[in-house]
Amino acid sequence: MASRRHWPSGPQALTLAQQMGAVSAAWPGFTYRIERNALVIRGLVRPTPICREYQVRIEYPLERAPRVHVDAPALRPREPGGKIPHVYRRSRPCLYLPKAHEWNSSMAIADTIVPWLYLWLFHYEMWHATGEWLGGGKHPRRRSGQRT
Repeated sequence: MASRRHWPSGPQALTLAQQMGAVSAAWPGFTYRIERNALVIRGLVRPTPICREYQVRIEYPLERAPRVHVDAPALRPREPGGKIPHVYRRSRPCLYLPKAHEWNSSMAIADTIVPWLYLWLFHYEMWHATGEWLGGGKHPRRRSGQRT
């Protein structure tokens, strides 16, 4: 009897090397390296010519979702003690809903996470100017003890 080979259903996850190649091709000004089994991408992002420039970092550990950080300038609320919309703990931008499966490891970070970050930063700046979050989306409520 011939043995059957089990093929995973769904798209194949991109390797860290493939993710690096995609970032290198699409975002030549970004730097990237593998640290402790995670791809770390750094770059400068300016959503529009009139927006500020942000130093960003994307950490992509194997078999986990990317974590996006805005290292400088620090994200800040409009008023002292206020809240920044669409962020996780430690003011990490919320770019997509993980439970809605809007991103998965078969998608190139260069084609998804980086452009989504540009768009998020644009809406962050517009929120500072207008007081209204115009980026749409929804942010799930964090349950006590939940890590994000």
